[in-house]
Amino acid sequence: MFGRRSQHDFEDEIRSHIAMEVERLRKQGMAPADAERVARRSFGNVGVIEDRFYHAQRFAWLQDAGRDVRHAWRALRRQPAFLITSVATLALAMGAVTGMFSVVKTVLLEPLPFTGAERLVAVSGASPGSDLPERFALGNEFYLHYKERSTLIDGLFTFTSGMSTVRTDDRVERMGMAWPSNDIYPTLGVVPQLGRLPVPEDGNRAVVISDQLWSTWFGRDPAVIGKSYFVSDSMKQVIGVMPPGLDFPAENTMLWVSGEIRPEDLQVGEFDGAVIARMKPGVTIAQLESELTRIAKEIPARFGGSPGYARILENHRAVLAPVLERMVGPAVRTSLWVLLAAVSVVLLIACANVANLFLVRAEGRTRDMALRRAIGATRARLVRLQLAEASLVAVAGGILAIGVSAVTLPMFLRAAPEQIPRLALAGTDAWSVAAAFGLTLIVAIA
Repeated sequence: MFGRRSQHDFEDEIRSHIAMEVERLRKQGMAPADAERVARRSFGNVGVIEDRFYHAQRFAWLQDAGRDVRHAWRALRRQPAFLITSVATLALAMGAVTGMFSVVKTVLLEPLPFTGAERLVAVSGASPGSDLPERFALGNEFYLHYKERSTLIDGLFTFTSGMSTVRTDDRVERMGMAWPSNDIYPTLGVVPQLGRLPVPEDGNRAVVISDQLWSTWFGRDPAVIGKSYFVSDSMKQVIGVMPPGLDFPAENTMLWVSGEIRPEDLQVGEFDGAVIARMKPGVTIAQLESELTRIAKEIPARFGGSPGYARILENHRAVLAPVLERMVGPAVRTSLWVLLAAVSVVLLIACANVANLFLVRAEGRTRDMALRRAIGATRARLVRLQLAEASLVAVAGGILAIGVSAVTLPMFLRAAPEQIPRLALAGTDAWSVAAAFGLTLIVAIA
């Protein structure tokens, strides 16, 4: 094999060498039986020599593994009840872990679908000693002042969101929408797949619609651009369609109403707007918090406000957090990690149960193992055989776990609270398959 003698050639060479020695001894007058016995004794243990040659080959370990797997499969097939019970137990537990991993990965680990999403931060405020919550939303005056005075941000926008009515010629429905400032689009780094973005001249009379709304309500008709429909409280013109997958700030957001924040329209002291900033490259959250805290104290002198408002700003400090962290929230984050830990414990219990089944099965195979030892099987060989059987069970469980995950994950998604962001995007993907494969290796070793 690959320039080396095969096992068969080596065995033929041994037989030829022994035959030549027998022939030499017979010519010297030795009886055939005695010549055979002397020749073999002088040559040595043929089995040991053949075994040493075999294990010296380059791919002997692969041949050993294949043989162990074949023997393990035959042994498992002789006990179908054990095989089915073990595989089903592991498949259910591994499927639960794989499905939960898909949820955690989608909701907590995957970055937001924006360029440089790691630089997007949610800006809120804190004012110890005031009647405001520990962390509160900001008014539009903060947005205007931060946008003009900050030197550490590449973009900034403010928004509110909620449910409102949309009406076309033949359809009326309440749906999620947002009222952002127009700089939401350059700050997030998104461009419409159709139409254009809002400009100051649009006022609040234009809307950008989601890809989902464009598909379900308008059949992906490009002619929707330029048409006007009743949105929220007045007729608004559709000017653009966002690319698929854009659902900021929530999954149910279907429209974004155009809007410009003007100083003359401010109502100072209304802490009701969310503010998102994009930090410049290399800027840290601590640096931006320090700058925004400092310049926020200039707001009363610029925009006025009540004495109570001025006192709030005296103790005000900016509080920043990554947008994804703020979207998910600590309660959801903790709950998902706890659920993943819980199904992992279930997997450990399943592994323990299957291990007990293997132990019970091993007790019934004592005679078989003793016979194998008697005919020359080493302890290492018997351990390899047991490991091969466990690996086959684990692999079968891992393959079935992918199917279990594909079935149970949609059931979990339907039962989960709607406020969990990006949950609908969870599914069985390449990462889920990789997770199942990793669990297969762990379970096989365990």
